[in-house]
Amino acid sequence: MAYKKTNDPNMEILRQELPGPPSLELSVVEIEKSGGKIHAAYLFEEEGIPVLQKMCLLISSTPTGKTYSATWQHFGAHLGLSREQMQCIEYDFKGLQDPTYYVLLTFVQSVDATMDKILEALMKMERWDIIHRLFECLKLFMNNLCRNIQDDDFSRPECIPKVPLVLSPTIPLSILNINRLSSKIHTAYLFGSSGIPMLQKICRSVGYTPAGKTYNGWQELGLHLGLTKAQLHYIKNDLKGLQDPAYYVLWIFVQSTDATMDKILNAFIKMNRLDIIDRLCEPLMLFIKQLNINSQSTGILRPKFVLDVPSVLTSISNSTDMNSGRINPIADEDKINNYGIIVMLTFTADGLEDAQNISRKFREKKPRIGVVTLQEQAKLVYCKAEEFIDDCFKQVNYVIPILTKGYVQRIIDANSFCYRSEENSLDSKYLNYVYSLLRFEYVQNNCYNYRVRCLVPDVQVPTVIKSDLHPTLQAWFRMSDINDFADNILLKNI
Repeated sequence: MAYKKTNDPNMEILRQELPGPPSLELSVVEIEKSGGKIHAAYLFEEEGIPVLQKMCLLISSTPTGKTYSATWQHFGAHLGLSREQMQCIEYDFKGLQDPTYYVLLTFVQSVDATMDKILEALMKMERWDIIHRLFECLKLFMNNLCRNIQDDDFSRPECIPKVPLVLSPTIPLSILNINRLSSKIHTAYLFGSSGIPMLQKICRSVGYTPAGKTYNGWQELGLHLGLTKAQLHYIKNDLKGLQDPAYYVLWIFVQSTDATMDKILNAFIKMNRLDIIDRLCEPLMLFIKQLNINSQSTGILRPKFVLDVPSVLTSISNSTDMNSGRINPIADEDKINNYGIIVMLTFTADGLEDAQNISRKFREKKPRIGVVTLQEQAKLVYCKAEEFIDDCFKQVNYVIPILTKGYVQRIIDANSFCYRSEENSLDSKYLNYVYSLLRFEYVQNNCYNYRVRCLVPDVQVPTVIKSDLHPTLQAWFRMSDINDFADNILLKNI
């Protein structure tokens, strides 16, 4: 016999008087409002690292295809990452770093990557469990940042963490339009009365970049604008403290007759400094309007007078070759040792012995061929792996994959690979990342392969012939022909 449940009237009265549990949705609204004023790049600053680590742990620990249909891939999709970027994180960065870390690192490259968008993404994914566990630390983190923010202000760190080259964002159409218009303006206008605010903004943006840290600073800007090593050395040492070094870089640059504003923007793009371009877009557009430049304008608009550069810098420029004097951390050091060109080898564990033989033969050539392998540069790789590899990739004359059975298996079935620490080979660990750089450059060059030349051990030739390889890997040569191969690549110093 079932007993009828009776409620105590007094208890019901007390239950109605007591407040219910707090609404997580209402609580999120409070911090979401302040999150719209904070750039998500603060997660990569010292004060944001604990929040970043906890967020990565909670999102990346979600089992794919299990209880939730809201993994790091869904998180990246809600934050606006492209399919290509997601595939690169899943396959080319596998085992290198937490995938959510790369999702957030890619996301913060955008000028409007605010903290509230991260919360919105989690809410769309219905991941209230993650929001609940992040709420207190996230609230404390944002409250600390909001103390110095006025009602209408927007806060972003001075430096946005550098994203690996293959994850770098595409250039927005608005920037391309400004770039096209600025190609008709000579940079000398920056030194006129109307251009001084713009000049100051460029110098501040470049000048506060920590040298050797997250971003490339004024020296690489000078490199991309064609300054010589001697000029940059003089600015660094003899003009120190007199004026911002970026000011002198631009001052020397404007002496050229074709020193147009678009070359400065292109330099920032090559430096992967889209954060600076974001800051410059609006003031540069106003500057262009002041000069009355439009898409129908023809020729380059120049001021009547160009501010003369100090004679000492002119003499340095005239006595030094503009190309041979460029700063190049790898190439300059090697030129001292009479190296003809520099190559980068990439290989798996079964190609290690071949790599050692190739390195020895290349270094014995006259002129010698400089060889870069990641394992030999282990100290630098351990500091900032992707950034170091990006820089090496840009600087070397050729990239030479050693096509072995292990290499082919790795690139064809990257998803099944799991790096084993006992291999103790950085070249094997980062092989897929280097491979992604090869493909990225191939697309950027309109499907022209300028720098990738492969070597194949003679016993591996049947394996390579049967494999369906990417076009960048189809320019290969037998190992037995290495002497002729070396002579050929020495003929062309890219």
